[in-house]
Amino acid sequence: MKFLHNSKCHQRMNRKGGMLVLVLIIFAVSLILISSAMTITLASRSRYYVDTERSQERLTLSCAAETILDAIEKQELPDAELEKMVNNGKYSFTGASKESAAAGASAYDGKDIAPGLANASNSETYFTVSKADEATDDLYLTFSTYINVTDEDKKAENLRVRLKYNPPTPVTEICANMVTCGDPTSPDVVDVQMLYVNTDKSYTVLHGNVNITSAGETYIHNPTVLTGVAKGGNGTKYYNDMIFYGPDAGMDVKSEGNGFQIESGHGEFYFLGTAVNGNKSTQSVTRNANGSPAVANGFNIRADGLYLYNASFTSQDYTAGGGDTKYWVVGKNATANRPSTNDGQSNVIIKNGGTANVASVSTVVYNSIDEVTDADAKNMATKMETKASKYLADKALLNAVSHHVPTSEEQSAAYGQYCKGTSLTPTQLNNKDTVVDGNQAYKMSGTYTYGSLEIDLSKGSASIYMSADVVLNAFTIKVSNSYDAQLIIVLAKGADLSLTAPNWGAQGCRISAILSCDNRKSTNFQNPYPPNTNLTAVEGQKPAALIVGLGANEFSMGQAQVCDAYLSLAGIGDEASTVNFQNGPFFYGRFEAVNYHYSNGDPIKLSYCPSMNEEDDTPKPLKSCYTVEGYEYTYDV
Repeated sequence: MKFLHNSKCHQRMNRKGGMLVLVLIIFAVSLILISSAMTITLASRSRYYVDTERSQERLTLSCAAETILDAIEKQELPDAELEKMVNNGKYSFTGASKESAAAGASAYDGKDIAPGLANASNSETYFTVSKADEATDDLYLTFSTYINVTDEDKKAENLRVRLKYNPPTPVTEICANMVTCGDPTSPDVVDVQMLYVNTDKSYTVLHGNVNITSAGETYIHNPTVLTGVAKGGNGTKYYNDMIFYGPDAGMDVKSEGNGFQIESGHGEFYFLGTAVNGNKSTQSVTRNANGSPAVANGFNIRADGLYLYNASFTSQDYTAGGGDTKYWVVGKNATANRPSTNDGQSNVIIKNGGTANVASVSTVVYNSIDEVTDADAKNMATKMETKASKYLADKALLNAVSHHVPTSEEQSAAYGQYCKGTSLTPTQLNNKDTVVDGNQAYKMSGTYTYGSLEIDLSKGSASIYMSADVVLNAFTIKVSNSYDAQLIIVLAKGADLSLTAPNWGAQGCRISAILSCDNRKSTNFQNPYPPNTNLTAVEGQKPAALIVGLGANEFSMGQAQVCDAYLSLAGIGDEASTVNFQNGPFFYGRFEAVNYHYSNGDPIKLSYCPSMNEEDDTPKPLKSCYTVEGYEYTYDV
């Protein structure tokens, strides 16, 4: 009995101990679960914070890169400045602080608002610029962002952007001079009639044998350069220097009515026998019609002065011109021959490295500029010597002389690829106002009447290939949004382009034109007769159109018709092209062709137009030479 009693007590005690152990086990498990939960929570929070930091890094990095790339594209960060940054260290970004932020912005005092833009040890964004490789001019922009608020993400995110360098497309230089005419390869004489160049800039260049006729008034206000034998006309007046350049240049002194006149106070004659294409011969100023040397007899040239360099001037009975061309300077390797004692001359000849054989007792001859005692003579001699030295060293003048009218082969090689395109037929365009996009190629042929074709170049340059003759009959081709693009009109070999207008003076009469809308004070071109001021271009801006002929072309325009263009009609010899103006058209630009004709009424008046490679007055958006080629995101390892 006693034994049984003790056993029951022991059982009760075991039950109490078991409960304690169970409670302890439950408590321990709870602690483990709680600890695990806390550990998991902390780990999750850490991962969340790290992921958030990395997301913020990616966002900050991308936004920073986008900002810089946008600045490069808009040239707010110019290419020249970008290139100075190559291998020049880090360029950091900083964010706005509360003090500089707009009122009401939420931020801690002294803290940057934009995460990752503070230039601090735990938060920084910057970029570097380096060369992509030595074989190209491509650049790498490497952006880096480092955000470590938790002290657990100690790696920066990086973005490397490759910028491909696209060099500026060189502009093929057509119409290098205000006017270029003539053919240096042909013995034929080219007539140049009623040419009015109303600017003193650039050059008017006449190659080969030319006849500057007196059929009407020819006023040329910029320097005229002649490379062959020229016949002058009594109605031709020059308001700037005449430069006979090279051994083949000279004056035809045997033709009836010959003469050259530079208005007093506006220029002098310069006979510069400088070497051209290896030809170092002395220039014979006075020539027969066939180009052989001649002795002038009764030949009239009138100007303030005359300068000779490596040139020979021979006159026997030089009665009219000598008195008007009072001052002569005979420069290096030059000769002035005046063998007659009865030539009636009372002018001044100054030797400055050359020789003078003068029999006339009325002509004063000095052995050098230093010996000249007459103040007017000395001033004029010094002026001509200075200008001659400038011309002989002037690369622009040499380029003007070297630039000939392109051959058909040269022009076809440069512009023959424009022969493809979408046809725009007269049926599609007549009696309509049509607008088409740039960055396209088009074709035209036939007669287009009473309508307009506007080519919007906001999407890029465009071309029109005229595969056969085209007549614009009261029809206008307009070029708009041409600030960074151009319209290229190509005439097929043998194709002609004519601008005409029917029903002169009729109500609602429309002009024919190829015009730059961005180069006009007004776009109202109705009622062109009598001519209205809206037809005049704004001087100093570049035309939006290039008109190029591939050979044997004719370009014609008549009264009050309008054309804004660089006009280059190729072809020499049998393939020579012609520019034909009639009765006062409005042409703004430059032109070149072997033949130039004018008929009826007021002469064409060319105001100054910049060359294709010059800066002009038209504001244009800047364009970067760099384009994005690829992106690469990486984390520090």
